[in-house]
Amino acid sequence: MKQETEFFFWKVHLLRHSGWRSFIIFPAFLLAGLLGLYLGGILLLFLAILFLILSLRDFLFPITYKLTPEEIRERGFLLDRSAKWNEIKNVEKEGRIVRITIEDAPGSVRYLNIYLDENEEEIWKRIESLRSNL
Repeated sequence: MKQETEFFFWKVHLLRHSGWRSFIIFPAFLLAGLLGLYLGGILLLFLAILFLILSLRDFLFPITYKLTPEEIRERGFLLDRSAKWNEIKNVEKEGRIVRITIEDAPGSVRYLNIYLDENEEEIWKRIESLRSNL
């Protein structure tokens, strides 16, 4: 008999929550495109826009987070990151962001930023609970 694992997930779309400040993105895309077109033609135009989209993907596209007893997973546009709870070295909450420090190997550290939504307190309690169950 297969045992079902407990999980919790939520979705965050930073662009939707930013309000009028997000309008700065459209001139940035236009400038990146025009600069790419001016400097190198059509190919550089597409590369400039692609680079801008990839660098702003956390902001432009929704991100889905999933907490399980084994790991925390982040999925979005061209994005799939996860961390096992036993690899996590440090967890800090700064406003509506949880900053997770992950130690993959001795001396090798990477970071994971988790954006919280309206269920901020519930998510933080679950993260603390899952982290303390190690």
